Amino acid sequence: MQENYEHEDDHDGPIEDDDDDHILTYLVSNKLEERTIEGREEAIALAKDWSTEDHTSITVERTDGRVKMTFREGDLIDFVYETRKGRTV
Repeated sequence: MQENYEHEDDHDGPIEDDDDDHILTYLVSNKLEERTIEGREEAIALAKDWSTEDHTSITVERTDGRVKMTFREGDLIDFVYETRKGRTV
């Protein structure tokens, strides 16, 4: 069985299937602050900025819980994509 990777790009992980009617939201947080951001690219940009400025780990989690990323010093250091919809971690 061959995997379909047509939704990958040069960014930090696979691109989600965002359609025009549903913008996914992400929770971007450090130890002191958290913000809800609309759109993957915007959330990643904020996480990179925060992690560079604060020299700390920044967590980005898609609000449906299926995608989690961690950034440090402006770089992606961990990426988890939950492939099964009802699975809890």
